[in-house]
Amino acid sequence: MFSWSRATWAAATALVASSLAAAVLAADTGAAPSKTGPAGSILARLPGQLNAAASMLVVTGYYALVAVNVGLALACIGLGGLVVVSANTPAARREWAAALASLWGYYRTLWYFVAGGSLRDCPYFQPDASAGPSEADADADPLMSEATLRQTRTHLFSLALVHRMWDQPHYRHGSFGEDARLNLRNVAIPGTGVPLSVFGLHVFLAWAAVAVVNPLACLVFAFYVARQKGDMAGAARAFRELLLAPQDWFSFWRLNCRLATHHAAITKDEGYALEDKFTFLEACAAAGVPVNPSLRCKGIIVKHRNEEGGLGLQSFSSASAGGDWIIQERIDNAPALAALLPADAPLSTLRVVTASTLGLSPEARKDASGDDIQALSCAFRAGRAGAVTDHSSIQFDVNVETGEVRRGTTSAHWYQLGLAKALSTPWTSEHDVTHHPDCGKPIAGVTIPDMAGIRKLVCDAHRRLLPRVPLVGWDVALTARHGVVLLEVNLSCNFFRARFDKTRYFRLVEQYFLDLERVQLEAEGGPGAASSAKTGGGGGAPAAANGRAPAAKTKST
Repeated sequence: MFSWSRATWAAATALVASSLAAAVLAADTGAAPSKTGPAGSILARLPGQLNAAASMLVVTGYYALVAVNVGLALACIGLGGLVVVSANTPAARREWAAALASLWGYYRTLWYFVAGGSLRDCPYFQPDASAGPSEADADADPLMSEATLRQTRTHLFSLALVHRMWDQPHYRHGSFGEDARLNLRNVAIPGTGVPLSVFGLHVFLAWAAVAVVNPLACLVFAFYVARQKGDMAGAARAFRELLLAPQDWFSFWRLNCRLATHHAAITKDEGYALEDKFTFLEACAAAGVPVNPSLRCKGIIVKHRNEEGGLGLQSFSSASAGGDWIIQERIDNAPALAALLPADAPLSTLRVVTASTLGLSPEARKDASGDDIQALSCAFRAGRAGAVTDHSSIQFDVNVETGEVRRGTTSAHWYQLGLAKALSTPWTSEHDVTHHPDCGKPIAGVTIPDMAGIRKLVCDAHRRLLPRVPLVGWDVALTARHGVVLLEVNLSCNFFRARFDKTRYFRLVEQYFLDLERVQLEAEGGPGAASSAKTGGGGGAPAAANGRAPAAKTKST
């Protein structure tokens, strides 16, 4: 049975371990402060006149912190031992022992990457080709699959990239940090009510989110699941998955954001300019790609029919004349979709995500499988009654091959801010919606018309407009007057909780990270550049059993 005393011990263990984050792992690697490590990053962000004076203080404090935390690490291991011993079955003890090992592997791998270690040579969370029958290999532990190990390495590498990219120019905003502040201001971990943009205020807060908040949030949610199921072993498995191989939409979205930022910063690919909505419309017009038509004029005046004295008047300058506004006629849903929605529902679109291998080097593309541009997923966003846009919607998964609409869900619990919402918001939502909640019309089981044509439209657009961008999210509208058109493109794209082939997806993401790493090494002339070039960045690290990457199935978030 579930025991809060055990939960308290586990929380204390995670809290202590989380606080060690960077410092305690320096003892494991023997790394000294450098330009690529945490202390070097701290010094690099100090004003020039303070740098020299602060260097000795920072370095001294750094090593003092390492020494203190070596002792704390031993205490943490002791607390972890109590959790393992107090588990009520041998299976539960094994699960919690694996959970503690996973927590250690999380920090050790993060430190390896933050200190400058390469993804290509990462020794952690690799398949152990030499493990004997007594080892926890993939046969003895089904959670140790090669695909999950790849996801774990890729996930942790992308988290470690945050500190490198923080001040780098971003294709959409001034820097990666600024983009995080702007795009996370309406998002909160369910049950907290705190906008995640607070962790974008400074790079140190972002590090705290990775090192402390993330493990604790994983632990709390794992016990939330365990409380519902009364399963200590299940809590341990859930914690391991949430920490190392998360399956929630938010983690996939942020991974896509980090890949896009990293790829844009290194390649300077012109395709990222299409994130600007007017540039996108112009490029589509030039390439003959169907889009929602817009008015080309100097601007428009909008005024209320019964106001006077200039009180009800608004003026908008058109982007086509150098202004800020794209002026378009309001368009309606096609009859096939309108029949599924309330009468006052907004334009309800499909989000189709496509993936391209054309941005990989020729060497790396040899390891890619399938077509060079493929549709990964599709979601139908069924807008709510009275909403202005389909951002307020039920997100129905759509079979990207056949167009069959599956059950729907929502991510609204991730957008609840403030204490009142934190106390009343459910933490999870399942794919259990079959009918539109506002009008009762059945949606699950319906087939989206001409799915093959929609796939061809987005894949052709990806090839014509931005072929070297890895992942693109297309907002596709089925309209009453204009047929199927594209509304805009999203390069830090969200799957909107649609299903997709995760094995293919993580293989692609890893290939891009490896290829970008090779490009950086060649540009810097650093060690390993030649060997990496020979493999196209796709070579694997020597097999090692230094990490464990489980992937238990938990409740959908």
